[in-house]
Amino acid sequence: MATMMNSFTSFRRWSVIAVFSMLSIASAYYSFQLKFSFDFEQFFPEGDEELNFFRDFVKEFETDDNFMIIAIKRQNGVFDSVFLQQFHDFTLRSRDLPFVTDAQSLTKISYPIRTPFSIASIPAIHLDDPSRYPEDKARILHDERFLYNLITPDARALTLTLKMINSISLEESREFMQALDQLIGEYDFEGWHYLGRPYFQQELVAMQKREIMVSAIVSGILVTILLWFLLRRFWGVFVSLVSIGLGMLLFVGLLGAWGRELNALAALYPLLMIIVGTSDVVHILSKYIDELVKGRSRSEAITITIKEIGLATLMTSMTTAIGFLSLTTSRIGPVREFGVNAAIGVMIAYLTVILFSTTILTWFNADQISRLGKEEEFWKKLLNKTYLFTRFRERHIIFSTILITGFLLFGISLVTTNYDIVNNLPRGKKITEDFLFFEKELAGFRPMEFAVYAQGNYQANDFAVVRQIDTLEQFLRQFPAIKAVGSITTVYKSINQMYGNNNPDAYRIPDNEARFRQYQQLANRIPQLSTNILISKDEKK
Repeated sequence: MATMMNSFTSFRRWSVIAVFSMLSIASAYYSFQLKFSFDFEQFFPEGDEELNFFRDFVKEFETDDNFMIIAIKRQNGVFDSVFLQQFHDFTLRSRDLPFVTDAQSLTKISYPIRTPFSIASIPAIHLDDPSRYPEDKARILHDERFLYNLITPDARALTLTLKMINSISLEESREFMQALDQLIGEYDFEGWHYLGRPYFQQELVAMQKREIMVSAIVSGILVTILLWFLLRRFWGVFVSLVSIGLGMLLFVGLLGAWGRELNALAALYPLLMIIVGTSDVVHILSKYIDELVKGRSRSEAITITIKEIGLATLMTSMTTAIGFLSLTTSRIGPVREFGVNAAIGVMIAYLTVILFSTTILTWFNADQISRLGKEEEFWKKLLNKTYLFTRFRERHIIFSTILITGFLLFGISLVTTNYDIVNNLPRGKKITEDFLFFEKELAGFRPMEFAVYAQGNYQANDFAVVRQIDTLEQFLRQFPAIKAVGSITTVYKSINQMYGNNNPDAYRIPDNEARFRQYQQLANRIPQLSTNILISKDEKK
């Protein structure tokens, strides 16, 4: 009879190990199928009035992130014939990059000139005539359309702006960035910086992956040290780490098989699984060792452990999972997903410990799992002293709690909600260097867009409305943080300058409505002016 029981127990052990082995192999496969995403829009609250307005705005106009900007630097100034020819060639070839719909830089821009016979143009930079570079430079650096957008104030960097397809995916971003790196590597530019959705999407997803790996490794090391301090036995630490690691692998594999996309909150998953898994396995180990010390057999000890501690850890895991599920009430999509995923992870960690760990533990005696003796006495004495302190020092505890709470409330009052993107970028990486370059030298990363609604019978393209928009622009230019402003007024100012023999002083809104309407007719006939992204089709916005 005993032989049959031993055979059954052995069969059950190997069956559990076989099942978890197959699950581990499947999880390892699906973990490589994990998808990552990074989109700032994900963190906007669903149903928010401003978010709905933004989405409607994007449908009528365009998104503000369908671009890629490349800043090319030359320390001694960009007005050099060799550099400008290379930059112009780079601009022309960039149009053939994948997912690029248009390319614009100073070497492609021309000033329109009205002649008695037709409309002609002169280039902003006379590439083939270096003698005119000083004149070109002076004019460009005083032109608000170009300064901070296409050239830095010190004239040591030019920018190439590539218009991309809308909502470019991660895989498309990688393909584009690979082609861009290959193309720019063919030139001997002194330096360059990137800014745009494809670059940010690729780099920030890579950062997410690094954070997940680093947090998992660091947490694993710290837990290993803690377990060794508690158990002082190789097999105890080994079984615990295998259980925790297995739970994490199964969780990641399930997310991959489920097709879940990991976002910026994904770096918290390793910490979550390690914390929950460690808690469960330590509770199980402690109870199992206690029962073995009492003289129980390994079979009896594990049975009692599952009955008593298994139920307690189940309740703990369930309440923790319910707490995470409460996040599904959030209006922010990634927060809801995190709540669901975290709840699933908590239960996976519990099932792994209660099924796998308890099975493995039946192969070991108490002294193989934990060093008994002085360490055990140490913990008993420490816990006894802690109990006595809490039992007979009520006033001290209450006074200390009030004091600490007051200090913490003071600390809470100092918390600021100011958000700085650079704080969320990896330190010492090129993406951070690039971001800071555009923030300091050019117009920066964050555009601020105003939607102007024409009231009553007015159209947004009417003379009176455009003049009001121009008034708003002049007001905004008073703020040092605003480096560049653009709107429908730019079109009419440019046309007025064209009719004014390209005189910089003529870059302004025309003085009378008759001339303005004349400019309107001309603007509608020139698709290159892109008025469709500045005014809606019904001309009300």
